[in-house]
Amino acid sequence: MEEMPPNASWFLRKAVAAFYAKRYRLARLLFLVKLLFQPRDYYTLCWYANAQYFSGPTNDHDAERNWRKAIRIDHDNALAHAGLGKMYHSNAMRISEGYRMFPGGSGVMFSDELDSNGPRESGEVRIPGFADAHCANRKVGVRELEFAAELTDDVEDKVALLTMAAQLHCLIDNRSAVSAYKKVLALDSHNEQARFDLAACYAALGRKRQAVEQYKALAELNAELAPQLRDVLSRYGVAAPR
Repeated sequence: MEEMPPNASWFLRKAVAAFYAKRYRLARLLFLVKLLFQPRDYYTLCWYANAQYFSGPTNDHDAERNWRKAIRIDHDNALAHAGLGKMYHSNAMRISEGYRMFPGGSGVMFSDELDSNGPRESGEVRIPGFADAHCANRKVGVRELEFAAELTDDVEDKVALLTMAAQLHCLIDNRSAVSAYKKVLALDSHNEQARFDLAACYAALGRKRQAVEQYKALAELNAELAPQLRDVLSRYGVAAPR
């Protein structure tokens, strides 16, 4: 959900064009130059953070700082919250997949996540865990994505943001994921991925009837996906009709 401010300057348009051309190093330089003259320009800060993020994971913390700076300038604008949430989502999903086969599974990598509600009580110091050190705190990702969804009126963007939040809920707790996917389907009842994932969540929770209901709904939307979902459900002892 990239936004261009109204009456954007030629310089900013040039920087954005470099970003879309995947010339991220040039884009970062151009955005930085503009920030030297307008350090509190919300949109330029967001675009600068985007360029930093797309330049590679070594820049994630710099991107995070700039998105958070933009949020302090304009807390009720969705763009920075969405960028921050998407980064946390991407990193959390990558870690979850990459460490799945390790002893204890990928859950170990998230076991010491810091509280997502901001600073803790005065005097209490906690060392960031693995997920926090890699900008992959699932709870932070959920918070930012869901808040960005509240702030946007575009239904397509809202669905995309809530879907990413639901995927993070799946990594935390299937019960909260069920509620999250229901929010997605309330906006887009034909969302195949949401139907698929919701069926899997129901199966993991032992709610076989609801899992089969979602399977049938998905089969009507996309018969080619039905066998794949049927295989997933069978792992949880759910027999879906053919």
